[in-house]
Amino acid sequence: MRKVRRYLSPNNEERIRRAVADAESRTRGEIVPMIVHASDSYAHLHVAGGIAFAVTAFVLGMVLWPRSHPAWFLMLELLGYVLGSLLFRIDGVKRLFLTHREMETKVFDRALRAFYEHELHRTREATGILILASLLERRVQILADRGIHEKVGDAEWRKAANVLTRALKEKRTGDGFCEAIAICGEVLARHFTATGENPNELPNRTIQSG
Repeated sequence: MRKVRRYLSPNNEERIRRAVADAESRTRGEIVPMIVHASDSYAHLHVAGGIAFAVTAFVLGMVLWPRSHPAWFLMLELLGYVLGSLLFRIDGVKRLFLTHREMETKVFDRALRAFYEHELHRTREATGILILASLLERRVQILADRGIHEKVGDAEWRKAANVLTRALKEKRTGDGFCEAIAICGEVLARHFTATGENPNELPNRTIQSG
């Protein structure tokens, strides 16, 4: 959560809340912004990094100190494993070893899980929309409920996703969310214009997760 806070100050949280309220005032859609540190722990990289460093430490030990006691090599391997595992917990290092397909899949899965965890599927007209930004992967996933999806194709959301993705890379998270919310609001207003009765079914706050 601490890493998320670095990207989203209390001032930006309030700006995003107001952006959601403004967008929803013109539509029956419900927009929920969400920001997560990472969409997956990628624990396999911790193990792979540990093993790679353990093997490297053993080989170096054999080359530099071939006559050392076996316990010395075991200690080198353990040290190498710990160092490698810790190194591969750093976001920048992880990102170097993750494929685009793997990150896209994990971000989509995280967004899908969040969609149901936070009950976006329970709106009266099935008009919930989730805007999820995942910091480690620097990717954005926008998911719309069936009521919206039947009328609006995925292409409509690409512009909003691209705007927020670019803002994440430039560390303008607050601006990016507000712009993406405004774009989504415009799309929703065309297809689900607000009527006299327009209750706020979901909170306007930004959901945050470590």
